[in-house]
Amino acid sequence: MRILYGGNFDPVHVGHAALVRYMLRRGGQVCMLASVNPPFRRAPVVDVSARKAMLSLAFTGETDVCVASVKDYCESPYTIDLLRKVRGIIGASAPLAWAMGSDQYAKLNTWRDWTDLTNFAHLLVFRRSGDTNKVHRDVKWRWPANPATIGDLDTSPAGQVAECSPALPCVSSTDIRDRLSAGDAVEDLVPSPVLEYITEHRLYQTVS
Repeated sequence: MRILYGGNFDPVHVGHAALVRYMLRRGGQVCMLASVNPPFRRAPVVDVSARKAMLSLAFTGETDVCVASVKDYCESPYTIDLLRKVRGIIGASAPLAWAMGSDQYAKLNTWRDWTDLTNFAHLLVFRRSGDTNKVHRDVKWRWPANPATIGDLDTSPAGQVAECSPALPCVSSTDIRDRLSAGDAVEDLVPSPVLEYITEHRLYQTVS
């Protein structure tokens, strides 16, 4: 099964890496997609080429991980347009999933053409321990209770919503940027090759 995992990855950190390896252990092939102009998030601090380089460094040797930007597939910043494009590339019968956090799923009703997302892909929703995100009622009505498991998604091309709660490090890219700007250590938060790249290119040094 192909899994698309999009985000700013500004920078990619050990939490992202743990989530990707969780998906890989369950038989997925993961494509990391660095955003360019995300419609519902703060614009990335560093450019997409640097974020793609850091993603590649974080997953060196992982043959089932690919790295790209959203614009490598689609000029539109909207997920629905990306999924339409990817579905056209891989064909109608290949299982495809879009990975997202429960915070995004809770407000999915604000996304463009959100009810059509599962026409093109499964939704793979990750919840953290103690998650208090309240899912909007329209989203609940669109996809009722009894969600699938991640293992179910490989049995059909699209249409299902799976939820899982992997144990992940509590890390945030915002906190890492703040620490780097303050000159604090982040060795435990960022993969070593990524930290070397950040240091070499003097990234995030004056960013709050």
